[in-house]
Amino acid sequence: MSPRPWPVVLLSALGAWLAAIPFFGVAVLLMEPLLREQEGALVTGVLMLGGALALLRAPTRSLFIENLGVPAMLAGLTLLGWGLMKPLDWQPMCAAIGLVMLALASAVPQTWVRSLLGAMSAQCLLLACSTDAWWQGDRPGLSPWLSLHLMVAVWLASVALTQGSPATSTPPVRAVQDIGSGWVASTLLALAWWSGSTFLLSEPLKVEGVRAAHGIQAPWTLRGVDLGSFSAALLAMFLLAWRWPNWRQLWCAGLATVACALAAFMPALGGVLLVASACLVTHRPRMAVWAGLVALWVIGAFYYQLTWPLATKALVLVVAGALAGGLAALGKRANATGTTPASHPTRHEPNAVGRGWALGLGLFATLLLANGAIWQNEALIRDGRPVYVSLAPVDPRSLLQGDYMALRFDTDGVTLSPPTDLSPVYLVFKIDARGVASALRQHHGERLQNDELIMRMTRKHGGWMLVTDAFHFKEGQAQRWAGARFGEFRVQSSGRALLVGLRGAALEPL
Repeated sequence: MSPRPWPVVLLSALGAWLAAIPFFGVAVLLMEPLLREQEGALVTGVLMLGGALALLRAPTRSLFIENLGVPAMLAGLTLLGWGLMKPLDWQPMCAAIGLVMLALASAVPQTWVRSLLGAMSAQCLLLACSTDAWWQGDRPGLSPWLSLHLMVAVWLASVALTQGSPATSTPPVRAVQDIGSGWVASTLLALAWWSGSTFLLSEPLKVEGVRAAHGIQAPWTLRGVDLGSFSAALLAMFLLAWRWPNWRQLWCAGLATVACALAAFMPALGGVLLVASACLVTHRPRMAVWAGLVALWVIGAFYYQLTWPLATKALVLVVAGALAGGLAALGKRANATGTTPASHPTRHEPNAVGRGWALGLGLFATLLLANGAIWQNEALIRDGRPVYVSLAPVDPRSLLQGDYMALRFDTDGVTLSPPTDLSPVYLVFKIDARGVASALRQHHGERLQNDELIMRMTRKHGGWMLVTDAFHFKEGQAQRWAGARFGEFRVQSSGRALLVGLRGAALEPL
């Protein structure tokens, strides 16, 4: 049977979804009294899941019918979750839905549906076993680090069980492999999200970790060294050396040392490296590339680790990059000396030219990104409106730490509610004659008065903050900034704001 052309698959899926939306809309209107009751939603969800499974498993199914089963399955899972919420509460409900997704994934024949359900089940089970103020309140559970790495361990166990079987083996083995692909891809995404914003991308992407992934005082943390992440990275390096004898060289050991050292103070990096090494040795190149991108994200998030001075963080990354580059060059020279025949001195010249172009383009893209961010901030500082916002009290134990000051601005008088469409949240401020801003209300698109402006709020650690919660300064200047009473901002009409300094009680420069 010839493979289905992807345009045909895409158009069939689009048609199925367009047909499903009005159908389910009418069904909800007709069955609203039944669906309001959780028992009715539970029964309806089970029936919808049965119908979706029948559509997906039909022996003579068309592309349209097959794609119609996916929205039906998602709607059934939603109703099932609503029906289980009352008798089971939040965490057990997530666990039950995750297990149902795994059962459905093992029963459907489509590879992409299995991977989708595997990814969704990983997130549900992660919510079920984790505890964090943002997504679970004060419910008991495992720490985010432990629950994320438990997801990694489950995937590694599935790989170990199925690795001995070829890709064209029995259907159960193929099902486990497909589910595992979605599972580990989703887990890697959760590790990146938990790490927080990466270097220079916090403003455009606004990615914040659920709770700061750095500086976590866990039982396996000793004087700032994350022994759990270090152990995972060390296991990843041993796995590569065990499966690939060519890696048992001195320069490879040096690269492994650099990777383990970085993982020692980046809690998410060790698990990501372990996944990447497992993907490499089991011939999963696409997932290995995805793990590599996540590793770069995690390393970039080290920039926002406030417990380290900025100069120290820069020095660590520069030294690590220089060591890795030097060791890679040494390994290339050693391999070329041992394997390249003398009669073919220019055998790899085209590849060398291509690598040179790639290196040049990568350097150009890095400089473009960095200088673009600098230019945007300089323009904001130069053209933005000066505004002063009073500081609110913070925990004195964390008021002054090293080279930064913990900040909290006085916006507690306004209760913010996040929009349902994940659009940005803005706060309206009233500006007096001195330029001091007082928080009034959340902005919902209404017209502003002449003495009002908006500033964008940032979601962090389960709450809302104005731009940032820290101000950096040089070592030894704590006394100078201890008298700060106002934050000095530059604000654009769009609501983008930047903290440029601190002022005293009379708005005097410090």
